[in-house]
Amino acid sequence: MQLCFIHILPDIDELYTSGFLNNSFIVIQNMLDFSRRFNIKLDLIESVRVFKKFIINKSYQNYDGIIIIYNDRLRKAEPEKNLEYIEKTKPCLYLFNQRVPENTCVILDEKQSVELLYKHLLSEGHSEIVFYASKDLCYIKKRRAAYLTCKQKYGNNSQKVHLFEKQDKYSSFDKNISEKRKLEHDFKKILYSLDSIDAIMFSNDFEAFQFAQFLEKNTEYYIPKSIAITGFGNMHFYFNTYGYNFITTIDQKLRLATEIGLRLLVDIIRQRENQGKQILISPQLIERISSLKKSYIPSRPDEFHFTNQVQNYIMTKYDEENLAKKISFNLNLNYTYFLTLFKKKFGKTFSEYLNDIRLDQAVEFLKNTNMTVLEILITIGYNSREYFNRLFKEKFNITPSAYRILNHKNQ
Repeated sequence: MQLCFIHILPDIDELYTSGFLNNSFIVIQNMLDFSRRFNIKLDLIESVRVFKKFIINKSYQNYDGIIIIYNDRLRKAEPEKNLEYIEKTKPCLYLFNQRVPENTCVILDEKQSVELLYKHLLSEGHSEIVFYASKDLCYIKKRRAAYLTCKQKYGNNSQKVHLFEKQDKYSSFDKNISEKRKLEHDFKKILYSLDSIDAIMFSNDFEAFQFAQFLEKNTEYYIPKSIAITGFGNMHFYFNTYGYNFITTIDQKLRLATEIGLRLLVDIIRQRENQGKQILISPQLIERISSLKKSYIPSRPDEFHFTNQVQNYIMTKYDEENLAKKISFNLNLNYTYFLTLFKKKFGKTFSEYLNDIRLDQAVEFLKNTNMTVLEILITIGYNSREYFNRLFKEKFNITPSAYRILNHKNQ
């Protein structure tokens, strides 16, 4: 089977604040990993020039199916009639978004992501929550709209609607002003308003990460204990690399969405079923130091390093064997000491925590794919059906097969 993956990357000058490159790396790497696992040949189109050539030469006719990320770059690059023609010619799957409601797609639930984070901040005692966006991209528009809905639904102590977006001093079209200067101007504007806000909801993790860098370089600014810094995205690995572990974020499960999308398209090609199916991927909150209302202290970023690094490693490698030994080796810790420290930090054993993660992924597969129970248990890292069934029933009080009958979204 041969598939084409259309994922147009932005120009280099757009990458400074969007965080797009890092998420794109995750998606592309996952797509390549899964295609190798499923024995699928996958070609990648990532530039406007190659995409236009792809259309002119009708190269899409050479593929069994097409996977498309319909982002702002693709929308501006080509008239939609060309995409309509591809959709009529070959099975297509839109990943993370959709062009029209009839598209087969796997969508990230932006509304639920924002609401999950907003309600978490309210539960932690934050009442004046601001939203910041430096770009006007499609996914950011959805998050902004969801933020305003939450603000209206759950209320806010502030009499003003705080919505920091689009630099008011510098035009985004002024090429003489660097993206960095525009962003720093916005950060200063936020910091000057700290007396009237107590939580900052950045539109993506990369903005939150850059805000952390700005604070570290400009020590005259201070974040009070009451301020929470939060974001959205899948960049926890990036934070761990640089030691910034204080940002509460929303993991939108790019890896899971990518695999479900690829499997869905394969099912459509082989069985000609599920055309027009839409799968919504539920997000997960990753709680960090900001929600604990502690000050940002640049000199002590490793205080939560162990917990976050282990958590993020498990979330991306949960299907691997001997995971505890691999993590302890990577952290340069004695294996027995690692297990003891893990239980102290997480309140449960490593096996209990790993099983919870795997079973949650199993639920997503049962609801959203046509994979057999055997395929699912192998995919998430088990090799015994009896053991998997027992764990599943202990947690959910129902067998995997019965759960699928009650919850499968094909029904």
